[in-house]
Amino acid sequence: MVLMKGNNIYAAGAFSVLLFFTHPLFSQTTINNDSVLRAGKMTGEESQQWILKGLTGKYEYSDLPVIYESFFIILNNFRKFIEIKLMFIPEQERERYCVDISNLLHSIQKFSVVEAQNYPPLSRVAYECIMLNKGLLISLSNYAGTIKKNIKDPVLIELWGYIDELKRLADIAHGYFQSPQMMRAYVNAKDKAIQENDSISMTILDEFDSSKKWLVELDSTINEKEKELVHSLKDFSLIDKDLQTSWKDIKDILSENEVAVEFVLCPAEPDHSSDDYRYYALVLKKKDAYPQVIRLDITDNLNKDSQEDMIQNNNSDQIYSKVWKHIEGYLDGIKDVYISPIGILNSISYIGVKNDKGEYISDSYTIHNVISTRDIAKIKKTRGLLIRDVFAVLFGGADFGLPASSCENINDSLSLSQNLLFVNTRGQGVDYLPESKQEVLDIYNIIKNRAKATVYNVGDKATKRNFIYYSKRSPGLLHISTHGFYFPKDKSIYNKTMSIESNFLRISNNPLMRCGLLFSGANHLWQGDEPSEGFDNGILTAYEISKLNLSETKLIVLSACDTGLGDIDYNEGIYGLQRAFRLAGAESMIVSLRKVPDKETRELITSFYNYWVSGLEIKKAFDKAQKSMRGKYPDNPEKWNDFILIE
Repeated sequence: MVLMKGNNIYAAGAFSVLLFFTHPLFSQTTINNDSVLRAGKMTGEESQQWILKGLTGKYEYSDLPVIYESFFIILNNFRKFIEIKLMFIPEQERERYCVDISNLLHSIQKFSVVEAQNYPPLSRVAYECIMLNKGLLISLSNYAGTIKKNIKDPVLIELWGYIDELKRLADIAHGYFQSPQMMRAYVNAKDKAIQENDSISMTILDEFDSSKKWLVELDSTINEKEKELVHSLKDFSLIDKDLQTSWKDIKDILSENEVAVEFVLCPAEPDHSSDDYRYYALVLKKKDAYPQVIRLDITDNLNKDSQEDMIQNNNSDQIYSKVWKHIEGYLDGIKDVYISPIGILNSISYIGVKNDKGEYISDSYTIHNVISTRDIAKIKKTRGLLIRDVFAVLFGGADFGLPASSCENINDSLSLSQNLLFVNTRGQGVDYLPESKQEVLDIYNIIKNRAKATVYNVGDKATKRNFIYYSKRSPGLLHISTHGFYFPKDKSIYNKTMSIESNFLRISNNPLMRCGLLFSGANHLWQGDEPSEGFDNGILTAYEISKLNLSETKLIVLSACDTGLGDIDYNEGIYGLQRAFRLAGAESMIVSLRKVPDKETRELITSFYNYWVSGLEIKKAFDKAQKSMRGKYPDNPEKWNDFILIE
């Protein structure tokens, strides 16, 4: 019996197979010797044909074992391709390849999840696709960061810094030319030049074209300089082991009372009769021969079945019935659950979720939030971090209305948002957080005699400049108590009464430009005032954070609203502050998923530090602090529920 004949659901993946097998860069990398190709069971060309049969729907049930083998062949070749070629090509070119790889992995992943009911070992393929696909760009960026950290040649260090600065300028320029106001001015000038032969309009068009040509040349320069850098790094031998992790590696590092859960979005119906996509969980235990595929009662359609309320308000009953209840049957004898969410599941906090008996599920299981389950080994190695082992830097009590002249001059290449801040509402600033200063002082008093060293910055010292200064030392603990901001991409919010500079970050194509943290002096630009040239503007974007080196930072505590939010990418996760800090090299983060109250946030966070200095490891200290707040405010989950620890 032929299955799904004529179905185009995997067409993008099938097309990517042809692209990769025929592209010189990939064909040069593909390893076709017998040892790699499953001990000679199949040649590379044969595996290509079987993959195409699967992804075009021209196969029978009896073909699934051969398709399974073919999928593993291409996964092995992709890893080789990434290791040999993708690590060392210019960033823009690498991102284009990652899109093609993602299309193919997505198709293989969806096929494997759907057909695992007919051939269960296919769930192994799905699990490996998820791990390889999830956070691919961030893994490559972290790998590049590791290389950068280990480079000793001052010429290469200078070249890398020069490339970073060129990219910063290119990001600004691209956003400038894509802004609605610039597009409108160009169209108006073009109309006047054509209809009225207006000389001023012609001059504007000439300048616009010259600027666009300059930008093309800038992009070309970046590409050429990156090729120069890549050529110099071609013999660098450091290998990114994260991308080599297999489903079996995860299985082997789990203890018998632990389980790893990867979520995936696949067609809601096996026959593709519905346009909806449904969430599935792939549950892996130590004794499993392959991951279990579990169909959840939640789709990617937020408006369906009151799912919007579940996500926006962390509705306990719905989270349990639509998500957790389906997994729970596979958790017999399990104590630790490692969860790697995708999509809208990133907005769920499990600390306040109750089961059918009214019991908190977090009292039966320790639930670990991870970006990918391939991080489990790393998490276990760093789990015992104690406060005495860290240099701690604390920020809070920012004076958002601090005059620009009182802010120290900031001559730093990271000062990207100097003239580019969007505003919330014209004339309205952000409020001082009365508990924030006291929170930082309380934490300082708790840890000052326990940590290796502790520095706190409050009031006129809680500046962007000081944050960048201390970040360069990559402290083991970085605590920030302030306002966070995030704007979803929506060009309709463009404010015609404001300058291009004031609107830029509201409509930027780069999601890391549309979120960040506020420090002292931020209200001037926030209210729409003209920026003070050369002074610290108090606005730190996620993009700027991503360019820092926080490779020695073990924990980031973001004691602020909405610090876990950002644009959702179903492969790369949340494009927001958590991604920015990961790109910078930080290991673990405490972030908020929603608006959080000032007073109770201080109470929760200081409680966490008290438990940490008592000798508990970070995860246990955080869980105990949340449960303590839960016991104190059982009817007010908004006071304790919306912070999560991402390990």
